[in-house]
Amino acid sequence: FDGGIDALNRVFLAKVKSNCGDVRDRVVGERLRLKRGKVREVVLRDRGEVIGCEIVVCNMDVKRFFGLIPQEDQNERYHLKIHELQPTHLLYTTNFALKAEAIPAGMGRHVFTIGNPKKPLEGDNLVLLSVDIGGPQTDPNVAVLSASARIPARGLRPTPETLAALDERLAAAARTIVPFFDEHFIARASAWVSVDKRTNEPFFDTSQLIPIYGSVLEDTLDTSAVSCRTAYKNILVAGDHLYAGLGFEGAFFGGLNVQTLTMDQLTRKTLLG
Repeated sequence: FDGGIDALNRVFLAKVKSNCGDVRDRVVGERLRLKRGKVREVVLRDRGEVIGCEIVVCNMDVKRFFGLIPQEDQNERYHLKIHELQPTHLLYTTNFALKAEAIPAGMGRHVFTIGNPKKPLEGDNLVLLSVDIGGPQTDPNVAVLSASARIPARGLRPTPETLAALDERLAAAARTIVPFFDEHFIARASAWVSVDKRTNEPFFDTSQLIPIYGSVLEDTLDTSAVSCRTAYKNILVAGDHLYAGLGFEGAFFGGLNVQTLTMDQLTRKTLLG
């Protein structure tokens, strides 16, 4: 997409606003209020504001999302299935800013590098390298090389030392494709690092973890561990974890399903002039 994923995001937000929608990107939901199995209101954190709703779409980690439902209103059987979901791996990405001339001529925009085909394809043994996936850079002399890997969830310690070690292992994988990596290195940024607004110190942001589950639902061709439909009448699930087995396209495929289900549930209202 011209301009990358950020430009695509801006197109969607512009469509929402141009169709009398509202976008609030700095609010946090605290809990969901239900009545007769349907979400009626979303209560925002801090300000205590309440927003009425017809449909709620989950676009975050499903465990954290369904934790917004008070225990007395929870569907116990469904929540048990959600809590049983255990990730086998976590998708980790770090971005390296390099001088543009470092990218080898003829290198594809997406390249997989495998260290040893006889070993498990995880960690730094299977790395996806992507060039400028966010679109063209404002400085043509700089290129962004993104390195992504499936990190085993078991035994992962959420510490800055862990992130530094992961970054170095991914950098080593990148050096096998970009021979003058170190000579052209400018900076790096980890997807799991955020900055504390109070202390201005970096920390391991567990909310950025993208889980990869080992078990899948039947009739999904081994592509998804969760379903668009839920045990609640007006809650739908979307996001990267939906049809994750299809990779980047899975989120779009899931989004199309959510759109269809939304249109089925809502009665379109026309303005009479």
